[in-house]
Amino acid sequence: IEIGAVINPSPTPVAPDVMVDQCTYTVEELVTEILINNECADISNITYSTGTNFDDVNGIGYFSEPSNNFEFSQGIILSSGDANIGTGPNSGIADQTSGGNGWPGDPDLTTLLEQTDSANDNTNNASVIEFDFVPISNNISFRFIMASEEYDQSFFECSFSDVFGFFLTDQEGITTNLAVLPDTDLPILVTNVHLANNYCEAENPEYFDQYVPQGAPPIAYDGYTVPFIAQSEVVPGQTYHIKLAVADAGDSSLDTA
Repeated sequence: IEIGAVINPSPTPVAPDVMVDQCTYTVEELVTEILINNECADISNITYSTGTNFDDVNGIGYFSEPSNNFEFSQGIILSSGDANIGTGPNSGIADQTSGGNGWPGDPDLTTLLEQTDSANDNTNNASVIEFDFVPISNNISFRFIMASEEYDQSFFECSFSDVFGFFLTDQEGITTNLAVLPDTDLPILVTNVHLANNYCEAENPEYFDQYVPQGAPPIAYDGYTVPFIAQSEVVPGQTYHIKLAVADAGDSSLDTA
């Protein structure tokens, strides 16, 4: 009989990478269990649209980051391409491009671009989640980050206004985009949040977090913003509609999430 000592191995280090999962949760569960996660919340009429509605890739998923070195430990990812390829680290070869020309954009996002000086005001490859909800408090707020493969790709971050919208509609039918630069009504675009480069001056650099070097954590996209807060006063007991949407602008290349 041989008796050996039981040796407890050292804990395996957790890589500080965002991991995307498109299998564990349905879109309905992503809204009720991840985005809202309040058993008292009254949520209904959940709908969504992404590439799979057009025989293309799935731009919606769940993400987690177990090392606590990213701004969010978990959340929903909406992408203008295959959300799954957002998993870190960054490959560094501009391969976060997916989604074909048969996957359309979103009219509300196109309207946002038309209200700016964007050179590319048509949208493509939109991923959208919508639902109704009845708030139980007088304020709502959601935190989000915009990440994109347009970043750090020569002039693309100067010209291609990939866009995210967080639309809140009240009972009177008045819709407001809450995804705006702080203290403005300007939508958050790749082209208005980036550092200076060889092709254009910096735009609101205080809201840009970092470019992601090749092989580095936490995401596969080449850059991302600081966390923003979409927030609004609401009336408890009234029914509101929320629409979350992201899309490419001007083309279907270089995904944004």
